[in-house]
Amino acid sequence: MTTLPATLVEAEALQFARAWIADCLGHNNPVLEVIDAARQERGRALFRAAMKRSALHHPFMMAEIVYFARHGFEIAHLTLKELIAERTDRGEPLGAVLGSYLIETIHPRLPRRGRTKEQFFFQNLAIYILIEAVMERFGLKATRNQTARRRPSACSIVTEACNEARLGRRFTEKAVEAIFWRYLPIDAGRPVAAGTRFADGTPDDYRGRGLLD
Repeated sequence: MTTLPATLVEAEALQFARAWIADCLGHNNPVLEVIDAARQERGRALFRAAMKRSALHHPFMMAEIVYFARHGFEIAHLTLKELIAERTDRGEPLGAVLGSYLIETIHPRLPRRGRTKEQFFFQNLAIYILIEAVMERFGLKATRNQTARRRPSACSIVTEACNEARLGRRFTEKAVEAIFWRYLPIDAGRPVAAGTRFADGTPDDYRGRGLLD
């Protein structure tokens, strides 16, 4: 953690964020490339393969993937379609969870949810990881209040770096802050959550949110 004046911290933090994004975009690594909206297809393929392995590991994992598919997660839907096709081709039973999902998909009167919500899912997750890295490395708070907008925050730095990189959409600081708050519960009890309601872990009254809410 640096102890430099805010202006120097801001300059160093912005340079770090720029380099981090450039590293994501420049390496032949699908996991890193997903920060770029135009290059997410390879990341989706890897994620789909991982979901298939998880689905085959335990019925509860299969049920979670079905849940995501029902709530608009296109990759989950494609994963289940592949599993259905592969098992059918081999003459294997689908099992209770997969069989139930197949019946739902061919039911003529069940409502279909739109499957476009995950368009920026990977990119948003990568941005959250970058916010966390900037906070940890430079000692910056995640957000800044309205009376101190001149002072940098991790979200203000990441907003500027993302817009400079032209990642397929225009970011506002408010939108980046929303990404931070959306994913913060996964780090409940960790340093990144200090000063928030998740500082000491997940609150008893927290009921969670769906992956794509």
